Amino acid sequence: MTNCNVESIEIEKNKVKGVVINNNKHLCDIIISGADYAHTHSLNQKK
Repeated sequence: MTNCNVESIEIEKNKVKGVVINNNKHLCDIIISGADYAHTHSLNQKK
């Protein structure tokens, strides 16, 4: 997916599990962010 507003990044046991976009969770193994570190880090939802 490209050009989407990511609401949160789901992380479990220090590994990415998915992203939430428009209240829908999308499972994934890797995320590539074009945003700066501070913004990307602010989206992390650790479990």
